[in-house]
Amino acid sequence: MLKARSKLLYAGSAAAVLAVSATIYATQQPRMIQNETPEKAADPQAELLPKKKKLKTPTLPESQYGPDYPGVYAWGNNTGNVVAPGYGATLPSVKSPYRIPFFDGRVLRDLALSGSLGVAVLENGDIVQWGDAYSKEQLASNPSKLEKTVKGRDIKKVEIADGKAVYGLNKAGSRVYAWPVSRDELVAGERLGTSTYNGGSWWKIWTWGRGSATGPNLTEDAAKLGSCLTVKLPSLGYTEYIKDISVGNDHILVLTSKGRVFSGATGVYASQKPAASKGQYGIASLSQFDEAPVPGKVYEIKSFKETVIDQIATGDYHSLARSREGQVYGFGENVLGQLGIPYSYSTANAAIPTLLPFHKLYPRQTIPEATDIAAGGATSYVTIQPKPNPHEILDRKKSKDDEFKRDVFAFGSGLVGQLGTGAYVHAQSTPVKIQHFGNLAEYSETLRRMTQIDLSDWAVGRNHTAVSVGGPARAAAGFGSDVLIWGGNEYAQIGTGKRNNIAKPISISGLRVDRVNPAVAMATAARKADEIVRDEDAWHLADQASANERLQLFHRKYVTYTDPDTNRKRSGKLTQVLTAGDNNTAVYYKRE
Repeated sequence: MLKARSKLLYAGSAAAVLAVSATIYATQQPRMIQNETPEKAADPQAELLPKKKKLKTPTLPESQYGPDYPGVYAWGNNTGNVVAPGYGATLPSVKSPYRIPFFDGRVLRDLALSGSLGVAVLENGDIVQWGDAYSKEQLASNPSKLEKTVKGRDIKKVEIADGKAVYGLNKAGSRVYAWPVSRDELVAGERLGTSTYNGGSWWKIWTWGRGSATGPNLTEDAAKLGSCLTVKLPSLGYTEYIKDISVGNDHILVLTSKGRVFSGATGVYASQKPAASKGQYGIASLSQFDEAPVPGKVYEIKSFKETVIDQIATGDYHSLARSREGQVYGFGENVLGQLGIPYSYSTANAAIPTLLPFHKLYPRQTIPEATDIAAGGATSYVTIQPKPNPHEILDRKKSKDDEFKRDVFAFGSGLVGQLGTGAYVHAQSTPVKIQHFGNLAEYSETLRRMTQIDLSDWAVGRNHTAVSVGGPARAAAGFGSDVLIWGGNEYAQIGTGKRNNIAKPISISGLRVDRVNPAVAMATAARKADEIVRDEDAWHLADQASANERLQLFHRKYVTYTDPDTNRKRSGKLTQVLTAGDNNTAVYYKRE
């Protein structure tokens, strides 16, 4: 009985405690009102803070012209206002081809790009310059109207020397001109003569608009801009002319029709003299242990002796030369293997032309003959057409029609995929094959068999490379030249619409790009262009639709357009040309 009573007392007290607790909990909880949101306490500091604006992705204006109308398409690095003049502050990189309005309706002879300077040769041989290195003020005042600088010199080719100077070769092949990069220095052109050694005796000076008896009649805008200089060369033969020029960061090579090569330092002022030589001049007295030459004069590379050189190419600090017999020589810096010879203390720089040992990469019964060379930055490319050894043909009774496939070798820097082999390597001193080019083939109606597709033109920038496949031969059959491109893509210079590096040659979309979503459009076209199937040794596109979407350059296409200077209708056969610069790429139109 006592136990039962105690249980009842315990139960009653517990119930009382629970009831009291429930009452206290209910009084302490806030009342929840259905369908209402509790108000937030006002922050007195919030009104003082500036309101955040939504960042809009800047877009470039559309062009009324299509790829069949002459002009300039550019993409990639725009930090220096070269690809899209006037938009550098908001668009440091342009991911899809953009038509530069000034060049609409203009046919060019040549086009050269750096990170902060663009130089174009108009159809009449006059020069147009733009970009931050030329004049930030000019772009700020009127970015759509670019300025003509050098006039009346009939220039056919231009090269940029790393912010120091612009070099131009005239159409007659008789002179190489040099002039400053910036507008201010062009305006103050008379200072050029007093700034070089020996009172300017190393240069023949043309001061335009300054009362010079030799200066041509110029329009007002050209008269305000200064002078250009003529590089002093040793005497040429009676029928000898300048065939080509190629420029690196600190050196220039000049090739003549007789196969002679001259080299010198770049710049228009004595103060621009290189701090040190890396052997890129190819002259023993100008080695890495000697003082670098002053700008304004070039010297013959005597080491070639009786060797006739047919082609030259330059990187930043190294050079390649191809002989008429198909041998390749290299000189200059070799720290990253860009000369194709193993790196050591003694081979870090080669002061005189060194024969590249391609014969070691082939069996004894094969003779490797170089048919093309290209270079840019610290990377080199050599195209080899192997030929059967004549003695082997006699011994084995081989037919001369036996096929020996063309090979393309790459060596030097490959950190961002410039080698095109699929690998990312810091340095590559042994030449390696770009396998993709060995598999490019098509059926020849003439030979009635599969043949390799020609590689027609190379465009090598500082960190990326492009090559045209097919060339005039395919154009005659009604096809354009496919463009294959690879390498660094930090500024979207490859043209995929993205910024990831590409270590193998790929196709990209054409110049007609959907600007609503260019990244998606370009990625789709690139994916379709890469859908290939293998048939024995030949590679074919999976469907014809991809051929219409990928970038192809037309050759000798009849085009009608309006000249923006005269407002008159013009027509003719034009060819699209690809060029690569310092992390940027462009396509321009050239008359054939």
